[in-house]
Amino acid sequence: LGTVGDPSLQFTGDVNTGIYSPSADRVNVAHGGIGTTLGGILDRDVVTADVVNTVTETTVYTFSVPASTLSTNRALRLTLIGDYLNNTGATSALTIRVKYGGVVIATNPALSVGISPNRRSLSIRVMLSANNATNAQVSGGDIVLGPIDTAVGTFNTGATNWVGVHNAVAVDSTLAQTLEATIQHGTADANISGRALAVQVELL
Repeated sequence: LGTVGDPSLQFTGDVNTGIYSPSADRVNVAHGGIGTTLGGILDRDVVTADVVNTVTETTVYTFSVPASTLSTNRALRLTLIGDYLNNTGATSALTIRVKYGGVVIATNPALSVGISPNRRSLSIRVMLSANNATNAQVSGGDIVLGPIDTAVGTFNTGATNWVGVHNAVAVDSTLAQTLEATIQHGTADANISGRALAVQVELL
């Protein structure tokens, strides 16, 4: 696997510059004995997760972020594409949460969503960045719930858009930590559904 000072793939005459793997499923670049984690897609999930007929907060996506991934200056970006349906006779509350290490880093105020036989688009874009320390982070992004009938390729105005920043996340990123997204309904009904259709996490 090699080390930062002696990478397994190195240049002739320059033993501390090359490529090494500090742990399972990770590739780093060493330059002059200093390690840099390569960016790119860390994880993707395209299996539909549907939260229906329950008021229990339910995880629709989860990923174990390897220890030391964020370091002191790296960032993660989570992007979720989903949809939402309330085809009952009354409004119902919807709460979305994104968590890192069990800490909520992004959420929306509980929203009473109106009824419709057609699904609405749901999208989440959240970035979590180290804040010059391995146990300090900041996050920001948006959670967007589209108007009625925007889950079949029709883009429209009138979306409910929550934006925000968490400026004081304090999770020990030297340990493996869980990154997850959850959906919670205010009413349990077979005609209330929140789905995650595709999710990806990037290392920046």
